[in-house]
Order: sequence, then C-alpha cells, then structure tokens
Amino acid sequence: MVEVDGQVKFPGIYPLAQNSKISDLLAAAGGVKESAYLTRAEVTRNTFTAEGATKVSLDVDLDLALKEDKSFDIALQSKDRLNVHKIPAWSENHVVELRGEFVFPGKYTIRRGETLADLVTKAGGLTQYAHPDGSVFTRKKLKELEKQNLIKLAGDLRIEMASKSLTDQGTSTSYDDAQKLLADITELEPVGRLVINLPHLMKSNSDEVLLEGVTYFFVPTKKNSINVIGQVQVGSSHLYNSAMTAEDYIAQSGGIKKRADEERIYVISASGSIKMIEQSNWFAGTADTSLKPGDTIVVPLDSEYMNDLTLWSTATQIIYNAAVAVAAINGI
Repeated sequence: MVEVDGQVKFPGIYPLAQNSKISDLLAAAGGVKESAYLTRAEVTRNTFTAEGATKVSLDVDLDLALKEDKSFDIALQSKDRLNVHKIPAWSENHVVELRGEFVFPGKYTIRRGETLADLVTKAGGLTQYAHPDGSVFTRKKLKELEKQNLIKLAGDLRIEMASKSLTDQGTSTSYDDAQKLLADITELEPVGRLVINLPHLMKSNSDEVLLEGVTYFFVPTKKNSINVIGQVQVGSSHLYNSAMTAEDYIAQSGGIKKRADEERIYVISASGSIKMIEQSNWFAGTADTSLKPGDTIVVPLDSEYMNDLTLWSTATQIIYNAAVAVAAINGI
C-alpha cells in the first residue's frame, strides 16, 4: 500500500501496483488540485538497516514527475507516502458583500491581508448619508461560534430550570416563562456580528480588522431615532433629542412595567456595544452614558419573576442584542 496526501483531489491509501511510479499514484488520486505546489513535494520512505527501520525523505519536482521525467518520476515502494504541498499564501476566492451607504456597494473579492479600511477605500468610501457608527460587520465563523454558545446556554438554562422545579414550590409560572425563553433561544438565528468602531478604523487606516472567509458589511443610512424595547408599556421608536434622557424616552413609551428590572436597564449602541446604566447616574446624561442616534434602550425583566434563574439576564440580553442587529441589517 502507498499513501498520498495534501493537494490532490482524492487523498488516501492506494494499492501499490507493479512498477508504479509517482505519476501513476497522482493519476489514481484524481490528479493535483489547482493549489498544488508543483516545484517541490515530499516522499517519505522506510529504509532498513542492521539497526532496524528508519524514515527518509525525498524531494520531488512534481512538474517534472508529471512529465514522466525519470529523475523525479521515481518508482514507489510499499509504505511510501507522498505529500503534495499547497502553494504558499494560496487562498480561494473570498467574497465580501458590501451593502448600504457605500459609493460603490456590491461584492468584492478580497486578497489575503486586506483590511476593512482597505475595502472601504476600494468601494469609493461612504456616502454623505452614511451612519458609520451603526455599521454591522458579520463573519461566518462568528456566527457558528454564537450558535454553539446559544446551544450551551440553552442546555445550562434547561438544567437550572429543572433543578428549580424540583427544589422550589409554586414555580409553575416561572417554569412556563422559562420554557418560552428556552424556545426563543433555540430558534434564534445568530448574527455573527463583530463590534467595530468604523470611524476610528477609517481615520487611522488601522489593520486591526483583517478580512477572512465569508464576510458581510452593512452601513445604514443616517438614523435620527432612539428605540425602546423590553419591559415597557409599548416598545417604540422616538425622534432623537439631545436634551432628552433615557428616562424621558421610557416615559414616552408608557413607562416601565411592574416586572421590569430598573437597576439593570442598559443601552445597545448603534455599533453593537452595550453600556450598562447605573441607577445612581442613569439620568445624569454623562459622556459615558449619553444617548446617540440609533441607540436602543433595553428594559429587562426582573429576575425575581424567574425565581432567581441566574441565566435569565444573559439569555434575554443575547436575544435583544440579536434582534437589534437584525433590525439594523433590515434597515428598520
């Protein structure tokens, strides 16, 4: 038996035919891929001495071997292993989709090492109507990671919920609420959003965000609204007013419900970052807690109504944050 691995169409172990050479093995493996480095490959072979068996490596020029050059298209021996290397820095075509307020939106093929700032420049920059603070940058890998985290969170919540139902009395209402939350988590479609500061990246031409894999980038039109969701009488959006505080916007939404947790009210900024608002200063309007256009005020449910399920706050925050990101992408 002989083995071939690396940049061939069908790597694996093959029977060794009589007088079989490297070119024969490559033909059996379906040929080399486009990414194969033909200048140099490696054959690992067993050699036997009086002390025992040892491994030796033979360098092979695959380009000449495929042309049946006898110097490199050598005869194979049992247990030989051919490793076909990939061309250095080779990468498949990776496409990034740009939507929204770009001068030239569309799909762009990226090169290895290209940054987000480079891509925005390639797209002609942003239009005068762009809202860079509200940009949504997503990656497929982050989406898969979020999915795994949601599955783990749902499992942890299910265990804690079952434990509460066995140890506490009169928890049917909380158990029903938790079941609904569990259903929301398992049905939630991850966004895979990476929180970025686009104005900073563009100003400094930073290489902090390298492009990779399947990526989606959306820059919305300028927003002049503040959203209020969660445990308020009516979830709604309001025109931004720099003189108004979070308390004012919540009041315009009918005020908070009885089940609201006033001490854990937080803001999801347009960029996706989260700012907790301390009860002692959340109406103060300081620079760190001041609202900006496109922000979303979230009034969470008081965990006391869930019999102190410790995962409740985390779960609801994930759901709200994903909802805000999806709303941004849809231009709501």
